[in-house]
Amino acid sequence: MRLLYFVLILFPAVLAEIHIGDCPAFQDSIVSLPNVEDYMGVWYSIEMMPAFYDIGYKCVFAVYNLENGENGPYVSVNNTAYKDDEYTYLLGYAIQDNPPAAAFTVTFTGNDTFNIPTDVPNYNILSLDNDAYAFVYNCIPELGKIASESAFILSRKPTLDAQILESIKANMTALGINVSRFMATDQSNCPKA
Repeated sequence: MRLLYFVLILFPAVLAEIHIGDCPAFQDSIVSLPNVEDYMGVWYSIEMMPAFYDIGYKCVFAVYNLENGENGPYVSVNNTAYKDDEYTYLLGYAIQDNPPAAAFTVTFTGNDTFNIPTDVPNYNILSLDNDAYAFVYNCIPELGKIASESAFILSRKPTLDAQILESIKANMTALGINVSRFMATDQSNCPKA
């Protein structure tokens, strides 16, 4: 029974990078996004912390659209990636929990593997130029001194200027985020989705 409990507690961590230590204090670095429409559109993955669901995928991008629902506005999420000669799609929605803070709670529909119960936002934008790039981060403390992190450097194009990329990484390092674990996303030779 103890092993089962341990596995259930750590299950959320397998969806992200795991490290020993505390989560960095990033909450005060969440940027302001007073007009969420500015963030809508296509975002390409440039680099990310590795996670099991990223293995073997390339041509990764997300499309965000602002929608109106019964409970108010939300963002429709379409995460797309290419593997084994076909694109796969992970659909969901995001709620901006406390506008204008660029902190969202993302839920995926039809795939409980990616839905980790949370009472805090799990998609936090720490650096943003709506026309060029975004740095998205989350860290969840697990069992004391273990933390699970997810991080993505996104761009409006399939590439990002090297100077901008290094500047983002320098700013994240200053916050205590270990960017040495990031892996580049292959955006080359991507067929039309």
